[in-house]
Amino acid sequence: MKLNYKTYNKKRNIYYTITSIIGMSLCVWIIELYQKTFVELYILFVIVLGVGLIATLIDFKYYKKTYSLKGFSSIFFAFLTNLSIWGFTTCALFMTSNYYFEKSKSRFKTYEIIDRYSIIGSKRNRSESTPVFQILHKVKIKDIYFGNDFYKDMNSFKNIELEIKQGFWKFDILINKKLKK
Repeated sequence: MKLNYKTYNKKRNIYYTITSIIGMSLCVWIIELYQKTFVELYILFVIVLGVGLIATLIDFKYYKKTYSLKGFSSIFFAFLTNLSIWGFTTCALFMTSNYYFEKSKSRFKTYEIIDRYSIIGSKRNRSESTPVFQILHKVKIKDIYFGNDFYKDMNSFKNIELEIKQGFWKFDILINKKLKK
């Protein structure tokens, strides 16, 4: 499907393009920080979708002046653009401030492994599987990822000792992890 549209404002088109790429690249950083924190996924979705919707409502008239899209496609692409620009940027700021502005001293806690599975390696290392252990942290299941060095012995581990700090927004941060047999 090819979209036929004209660009009326070159400067704003460049702005939307560059900031969308930056926002989508921040999404990778959000995933990285999500694995190191105990923030619930629905909170991140609410932040991204809520900010994206509000930004679309504010920015829609400028978006219409930039592109010649009409009807639903105009609203849809404006929402996706603002979602990637403002939603992902706000979510990245939220995750970054929680992670880097921690409030408390470290505490150690041992968790029982309730389940385990493995994921295949990256494109060039498909043969190297990465073990993932699931723990119960404050009534929520959290996946803890370890390097592929632990794959062979993954079934022999019973507990995980975590070093945890409380973040700026009161969500726990994973500082260090250690498997125990």
